[in-house]
Amino acid sequence: MPLKDLWRRSAREVRGMVKEGKVTSLDLIDECEARWKATEKFINATPIPCFDLARYKAAELLKSENFRKNIESSNSGGYLFGLPVVVKDTLAVEGVRFTEGSQVYRDRIASYSDPVVEVLERNGAIVIGKSNTSEFAAGSNTFNNVFGTTYNPFQTAKTAGGSSGGSAAALAAGQCWLAVGSDLGGSLRIPASFCGVVGLRPSLGIVPRSHPADTCPSPEELHSVNGPLARNCGDLELLLRAMKSTQGWTPECHPPENIFDLSPAEAEGRWLASQRIAWTPNLGLDIPVHQEVSSSFSSSVDWFRSQGCEISQAHISLEAGPDAFLILRAIDFAKVHNKRQRSMCKPEIQWNAELGDEIIGNTEILERGWSILKRMRHQIDSMMNTYSHNGNNTSDPIDFLITPTVFLPPFDASIRYLSRFESKQFGNYIDWLAFTSAVSLLNRPSISVPCGMTADGLPIGLQIIANSHRDLDVIRLASLFESAHQFESLVPLEAIQHNIGDPTAVSLDVDGPRTSEEARIHHFG
Repeated sequence: MPLKDLWRRSAREVRGMVKEGKVTSLDLIDECEARWKATEKFINATPIPCFDLARYKAAELLKSENFRKNIESSNSGGYLFGLPVVVKDTLAVEGVRFTEGSQVYRDRIASYSDPVVEVLERNGAIVIGKSNTSEFAAGSNTFNNVFGTTYNPFQTAKTAGGSSGGSAAALAAGQCWLAVGSDLGGSLRIPASFCGVVGLRPSLGIVPRSHPADTCPSPEELHSVNGPLARNCGDLELLLRAMKSTQGWTPECHPPENIFDLSPAEAEGRWLASQRIAWTPNLGLDIPVHQEVSSSFSSSVDWFRSQGCEISQAHISLEAGPDAFLILRAIDFAKVHNKRQRSMCKPEIQWNAELGDEIIGNTEILERGWSILKRMRHQIDSMMNTYSHNGNNTSDPIDFLITPTVFLPPFDASIRYLSRFESKQFGNYIDWLAFTSAVSLLNRPSISVPCGMTADGLPIGLQIIANSHRDLDVIRLASLFESAHQFESLVPLEAIQHNIGDPTAVSLDVDGPRTSEEARIHHFG
């Protein structure tokens, strides 16, 4: 493959080429810029490029002692050797525009770098741009009044998901090898599912926090976490290793010291066959699942069964999850967004923050939210520590829980959020995130990996969940699934797809507001 096609290669392959002296970080930046110029006008994924700053940083890196030591080392771990990375525009990069997708900060230039960016740069990453985000990362369709809408490279009429949709779309289009996002209710996993890439919501304490240092995060709370996105599971693990740090987390959130140590590997087939996997088509939620998503998920369950895994249906119900998520999220929004700032935000954020104002002073609602959270976690703890197969309880734990990442394929990008899917009505802009937001409440690592395609060529994702700090095991299981199905060949796309899809394919029966005024009426009446 000629060097001009570097963008097609994996991050691990390109990293190896840099270490061997076949290419330099500057070559990689040139490749990314060329691909960005060829694709950005169609998808609007990375509206804040910083290629000149990246070249300056790369030149400094090449002269550094740290770079030289890692070049000479036989064990350079998660060091990236100047590999370009795109980061979500919710993370500050010193000297680069930092809008968070909001008119509130449309002209702000960051005077510091986020802890995640600092850790990445210490590990040899070069930031080449900021990816588009939903305003203040609120909502799972990436659009805002600063840069507009991000479009899905598989079909540009469709949403890329959100709020890390820019990062996922950039990966799928070949603008970069690695990207960073964040996830509160699904903002890494939903875009990964919609764009045919891999996204991990890590365990607490694995990746630095971006929140103020004067807060004391507890493992009992609901947290937004920063995390990696990549085109395949091997590249995702590489990026996670480059991001790892306990910075900003209290000791009770810290992982075991050996979490990234891999024991001498047994045969992968033997390891896979020893896994106990529970599956659920909908987490017990009262939400229909699209026919093609259901079919791909069933095929995924059958594959794990064919590999010798002990498979059982999980009879669980996280039906109260959306209510608890709404309560805890609203409290956070009320604290973060003051009344003056809210007036400049989209109506969805205004509603969310005002709801938080009401909840903060209502002990009964607060207690209901925490009670639901505790019941859900107890239910999952019980399931994953007492395995039930054919009605017989044993002391063997469940290793993984699997479910569809999203209950439907990508929908029309002009719809701000779903207010209805088939017979199911959604009362606000976050209710439709239930397959991922309910899992967020569990504070466990969860990954979205491609598991199929619709008849008209849109990706479908599988969500895999494990116990806290088993992040590498989640990636390992996803990697074996990915390799067997060759889904990593889906991206990067050779060309951005502008077609509207196969007219004979199963259609999406959805509704949702398309304007700010329609969203305001839906939330405020």
